[in-house]
Amino acid sequence: MDYKKVNREGIISYLEVKKTEIYDNIVDIENDNTFKFYTENSSLQEAIVKIQDLRTELSALHKCLSSLNESIAQLNANCFEDEIKLSEFQKLDEYYDIELNKISAISTYQDFKIQLPNLPCPFCKQRIERAALDDDDITKLYEYWGTSQQELQEKKEELNLSIKEIESRLQKNKENLESLQKEQHNLKSKISNRELELNNFSELISKMREYDEMNCTLKILKSEYLTVLKAIDEYKQKPNREKQDMGLISCSQYDKYCDIISKILKSWGIVENPQVNFDINNLDLIINGKDRISWGKGYRAVIMTAMAIGLMRYCFEYNRLHPGFVIVDSPLVSLKERKKSDDKWIDTYMEKKMIEDILNAESQRQVIIFENKDLKFDFDYNYIEFNHDGELKGFIP
Repeated sequence: MDYKKVNREGIISYLEVKKTEIYDNIVDIENDNTFKFYTENSSLQEAIVKIQDLRTELSALHKCLSSLNESIAQLNANCFEDEIKLSEFQKLDEYYDIELNKISAISTYQDFKIQLPNLPCPFCKQRIERAALDDDDITKLYEYWGTSQQELQEKKEELNLSIKEIESRLQKNKENLESLQKEQHNLKSKISNRELELNNFSELISKMREYDEMNCTLKILKSEYLTVLKAIDEYKQKPNREKQDMGLISCSQYDKYCDIISKILKSWGIVENPQVNFDINNLDLIINGKDRISWGKGYRAVIMTAMAIGLMRYCFEYNRLHPGFVIVDSPLVSLKERKKSDDKWIDTYMEKKMIEDILNAESQRQVIIFENKDLKFDFDYNYIEFNHDGELKGFIP
């Protein structure tokens, strides 16, 4: 019996059934009275278009309102800042006026000596005693007040220019703000009207959602129907490719992989001088002339672990694709072998050698080991212990 042909015919038969089911579902939707009403009712279709247009317009209006609100907020901040500056500058201008009025009380130099007792000292603010000053001191004082008056006048003029600039900018910003606020009011009113108009279609919107759901389902079914038709056509026209005769594959292409496994087994202390070959017929390893399946349970688990880790090392060494991590489940729990070292039997000799080799060789990759034995030793690596006493009661709760 040609099992491949039977398998292919079985798949085709399944796809034919699937095709019929999908087609029946398509017909059911297209013949559904509600669906036909939605698709054939012209007024309903016009209303659906109107709803979509309203939603599009509302989206644009809200976007415009958001931008307008940001501009108004920025103008408000600018006006507030200018009003603070203007208030401070006006106070400073008043101060300059007061100081200039004080200095302006000083008349000509001829009258200056007479005025001295009535003028406060510009430095200590105390009454000036005429008798304590000579003519040179009086001259310097008169010149000081004259210079101070000129400096204050210049400062006042500069300040007035700044005040006029701020007032002009503030006035302009307030005018812009008023214009934007009117635009904001009109825009909000327009949005409110559009939302009210959209609410009038509330009952129709629920129907439209039902129509959209049915229409979406119909599109998916039609897509699936085309996919099934294509698959049926491919299976009818293309027979399954004959599986390549494994006997024609040279075992030499596995030599590099076997060499890596050999180094791992030696490093782990399983065999002193392992000779590893690949059995092409059984797709398994032969270690020192002995099939892997013939080794003890504990050794078989360790060798399988070596095969998995060895494959990762092989892929990275010879530029083959590999995800870069290996997950191993209980590779050591059934291993009972002991090793004599320095005239002492060490029960954990192979376990320790395995962990040490993995840490040394896989620094750029990751090996995750689930094990029921304590493998901590004195090595520094990520070690998580699960028990029945703490919060972590097992890898899978």
